[in-house]
Amino acid sequence: MSELEVLPPPTNISASVRDGSLTVKWSLPYSRETNDSSCFQYELDMGDQENPRQLDGEESYTEQNVDPNLTYKVRIRARKEEDCQEQPEWSDWSHTVSEYWLLKSF
Repeated sequence: MSELEVLPPPTNISASVRDGSLTVKWSLPYSRETNDSSCFQYELDMGDQENPRQLDGEESYTEQNVDPNLTYKVRIRARKEEDCQEQPEWSDWSHTVSEYWLLKSF
């Protein structure tokens, strides 16, 4: 019988705006069973009222053509891929990181 591992949220989350794009980066969540990045799936919530972006095995995401009038508040959660764990559960959401476009555009 395999043990269910509920991951903590990813850490070291950063958001930055450059050349009209918002880039979000994070570190792998701690897992007692693996550090293979291909075993992780993420949901990235950018606070824009859209559905969270689904990301597999990545540690960054870039949103092109961001709206210069918006403040982006991002958070992320993780779980293991089904190939790496049966019935994976989502972690809690990470803390929210904000990126203010207007502060970076001058």
